[in-house]
Formats: sequence, C-alpha cells, structure tokens
Amino acid sequence: GGTVDSKTSQNKMTNLSSSSRASNRQAPLSGGRPQRVLMYTPCYNVLDGVTLTMRKIEQGLLASGDHVCILTTASGDLKNTHMEGEHPNRKIIFVDNSIPIPFCVDKDNPSLSYHMAFSLNSKTKEYISDFDPTIIHVTAPDICCLYIIEYARQQQLPLMGTYHSNIQDYMLHYPGLGFFRVILGALFRHHYNFLQHLYAPTPFMKQYLVDTWQYDTATKMKIWGRGIDLERFSPSRRSRAFRRTLGINDDTPILLWVSRAVNEKRPDIFADVVRRLHAQNMKFHAIVVGDGPVIKVLMSLPNTTYLGWLSGDELPVAYASSDVFLFPSAVETFGNVTLEAVASGLPLIVEAGCSGHLVKEGSNGFAIEGANFNDYFEATRRLLTDSNLRKQMSDGSIAFSQEFEKSKVVEKMVDNYAQVTTEFYTDYGGLHENRDNDKAYTFRLGSNPVSWTLQGYLVLVLRAFQICWYSAAFLLSVWTSLFGEIRFGDSNNEDNISAPANNQLPSNPQGGQEVSDDEQSEEEETKICDSLTSSSVFAAPKRWISSCTIGDTLAFLFVSAVSAQCRMECKIRRYFRRKSDMFVSRKKSDSLVAVDLLPPLKR
Repeated sequence: GGTVDSKTSQNKMTNLSSSSRASNRQAPLSGGRPQRVLMYTPCYNVLDGVTLTMRKIEQGLLASGDHVCILTTASGDLKNTHMEGEHPNRKIIFVDNSIPIPFCVDKDNPSLSYHMAFSLNSKTKEYISDFDPTIIHVTAPDICCLYIIEYARQQQLPLMGTYHSNIQDYMLHYPGLGFFRVILGALFRHHYNFLQHLYAPTPFMKQYLVDTWQYDTATKMKIWGRGIDLERFSPSRRSRAFRRTLGINDDTPILLWVSRAVNEKRPDIFADVVRRLHAQNMKFHAIVVGDGPVIKVLMSLPNTTYLGWLSGDELPVAYASSDVFLFPSAVETFGNVTLEAVASGLPLIVEAGCSGHLVKEGSNGFAIEGANFNDYFEATRRLLTDSNLRKQMSDGSIAFSQEFEKSKVVEKMVDNYAQVTTEFYTDYGGLHENRDNDKAYTFRLGSNPVSWTLQGYLVLVLRAFQICWYSAAFLLSVWTSLFGEIRFGDSNNEDNISAPANNQLPSNPQGGQEVSDDEQSEEEETKICDSLTSSSVFAAPKRWISSCTIGDTLAFLFVSAVSAQCRMECKIRRYFRRKSDMFVSRKKSDSLVAVDLLPPLKR
C-alpha cells in the first residue's frame, strides 16, 4: 500500500496526457520550468548521514524553486517528517509494505530501526504520477528500488543514484554471514546497471566500487562530495557550561565518539583505546554520542559519559566542546560525522581508506591504515598529551572545512540533475532502450529490473537471510545464558602491522603519565585485552573472511546460476515480444490491404 503526506495532496493534479507529460519533462532542458525530483530514500525519518544529506539536497532544491517528492517507508520517528517545516513544493509518499532490516534493528529504540520496502502498488504509482517527476533519484538498492527503476523505465524518466552505504561489506562484521556479501554485491550491481549515473562520495570510494564490483561497466561513475553547514557546526559553539554540566574540568581533554553503536563502526577499537588510556592514568574524558545494539559496551567504559543521540543545537555544542575526534569505522562511504568534526575544529583520528580524505597531509589529524589498535592508541595518546599539537591540528581542520561549504555542494547536485536530464533526451532520445543497447553485455541478471525469476530468488534469499540471522541470534542467546559471553577472538592482534598514513607517531609523546607496552605486566595487558574481547558483539572481520571462502564460492555459484536463468527469461520474453509485434504488424497490414480491395462507395 501507500499513503501520501503533503499540503498539496489535498489538491491533486489533474491527469496529463502522455504527450503533455513528455513535453513537460523536457522543459527543464530549456529552462521552461523547474525540476520535479522524486527521491527514494527508504529511511527518511531515521536521522543518519544518508537522510541528512538528502535533506540538504531537498532544501537546496526548494530554495531554487524546484519541486521535491520524498518516497520512503514508515521507519524512524514520524515526527522528523517535517523537521524543516512544510513547503508547497514538497510532497511525502510513504510505502507501507516494509519490514525491519534484521541487523539494523534497535529493540530499545525502535525509532532508530531501519526498514526495507518491497514493491510499488497501483495507489503508490498514482501518487507518483500525480507529482509528475522529471527525474528520479535513488539512494538505496533494496527490492522496492527495482520497482522504482521499472516505473522510471515504463514512464521514460531520467534515472540516477547516489552511493551512501557499503551494505554488502557490513556482512563481514557478522559471524557466518560473510557469504551474503557476494549475493548482495551482484544484486546491487543489477540495480546500478539501469542508472545513467551513480555518484560516489569520494575518489577512494569510486575506485573501490570499480575495482571490487566493476560498477563502471554498469553505469557512469561520477563523484559528488558532501557539504556541511559551517554556521551550525563551528568552533564558536564551544561551551564551558556544557563541560561543567558533565563535571569535566576546562583543562581535561575530551575524546569524542559520534555514531551508531554497531559492529561495523568498530567500537571495539574505541573501547580498546579508552581502556588503555585509563590503565595508564592519562588525563582525559571520553564522550559517546549515539545509540545502537552494542551501546552498553561503550557505556561501561571508564572515564566515559554517554549522552545518547543529540539533535538541534546540542550536537554542534558537543562537537565544539570536545578536543579530539576518534572514529575508526572502515565502512564509511564519506564520513558525515567526520566532516562535522572537521567543521567544529577537532583534530581527527580516523581510518585511512574511508575517512582519510578528510585528513589533509597530516595537518589536521592522523589517518590510520587498517584496524591497527596500537596506532589508534598512540595517535590518541599523542593528541591528548600535546596541547600545542591539538591547537595546530584544530586550526588545520577549521581551514580545511571551508572547502565543504554546504551551498556549493548542493548546487553541484542541482547541476547533476540537469546534466542527467539533458543526457537522457539528447544522447538517448528519451528512451532507456537506447541506453540498453550500449550496455547490453553488462546486464548479468537480465535487462528486466524485476524478472519473474529474480523475484522468486529475492524472496528465497530474504527468507534464508532471516533464518540465518534469527537462528544465530537464538543460539547466541542460549549459549550466553548457559556459559556466558562468547569470545570471537583476540581483536587486539588484528592487523597490528601497519603505520599511520599521514604522520609518524612518536615513540615517546610528551606529557601524561606514560607506561610503555613493554613495561606493562603480562597480567595487566591480559586484563585489558580480555575486557574488550569478552563481549560477543565484537567480531574480527578478517577472521570471518578467511573462514567463509567455501561459503563465498557457493554464493558465487548460486549467483551464476540465477544470472543464467534471469538472462534466459529475458531472451524468451524478448522472443515472444517480437513475435507479438510481428503478429500485430501483420494484422494491421492485412487490414490495410482489405480496405484497398473494397469497391469505392457510390454517391
């Protein structure tokens, strides 16, 4: 089903003829009328990096006089629907047939749970047609997205997407589910095969998608960065009152974490750093902003204050009132929270691959290669004990943030819409089939977005995933109740061979009460390690990669078999379509001949 929420929904647009719609859609090319952008973002009311990015685009379009329609599910807090107020050029359509994503469910806070949708029914399509979009922008490759793609192709609408989340790589952080990465990778590539352009947030992410999944053969890979409101996130927000409310002295450096508390964000590294700092009697205080399934582990850390999710003016104040930002997640496509920290003037300690693009030549922080626990600890210890270095890198972050001013980035996306629209009508004649002819060899799952074969296998894979997930959760709960927490391995030994990418860490940083690793007793080191790895929520991803090679092989064979069946179905359907067209053409020809043979009418 589908429901619509909009001030303008009370005055529905009258149905336009197909020719009128086609001419109106081409009008933005010549400046005849504003763009009408349909955005599909499944979890619009869950305030994360994806939805906040889409809201920035939305506000930019409305400020330019364009029209926006948001297609989403009922996930999240519905109070967030009109956070920026209602607008006559803005429309919201809710798709009702959605379910929670198993690994993105927070039982303690349902408003933070993510949903995936399944299809578009006739009522939802009617709402979309009433909006009369000139371009469709998709942000998440779920099952419903395939039906949106199918709708765009039926209506001959320009189609593009932005890449926000490495969902397939999330599987590497959940024991026993690594093989699903292969299946999801093939499915997502099928989605992107139908898009004219796919915009990655960074050059690193673009290259990763090209090297790992060969997305460049399926669509045109482009780069579109992210923007930040420099008035909202600013060092000027720093507040002594904020620190004193939490009982933190002005001279105590604050180590900040802002994120969902889930395995793939690597809270185990943050926890290890905090525990080691505490064990060495370092002067610091940690603040955790966020929530999620593993938040209890972070809440139990020493010298740590948990604030939950912050919004409004509270979040910028928390950033600006802190001193160092530690965010070791290796699954970020851009790192919106990292950009907020940069704008707030914080020195950074981040993972080099995903957030390293926001560390400029070591002048505003450290970019750590891999999951190197020791390097994260040494970088944090150096910044916490060296106030001059913190000041230097804070100034570097403030200067660097000017390159990401929000309005510039939003204007670029508006230009992207115009470019995709122009290309669709000038290069492809307003027909998706013309683009298909250029990329026929790339449709590994067939040239039909939702073939009958694919629909059947999608249901099968979804059910299999649910069974695996809930079975594992049940067995884990039984084991925990009987024997205590499961230890998934010593994460402190994982990847401890690489060095920081942009700066070398000193062997003897100044300040603080320092205890070297060699001076620690074996018993103390064991306690620190055990306190971290005894929790069942932290898994060592690379251990599971190596243990899932057989599963990956079987998943690859499964994908190959499904691909062959989908392509065969598409060939059969094309064959019968041609036969049907030939039959209709022959009937029309015969009718014309019969008319010619009729004797002329007498007057």
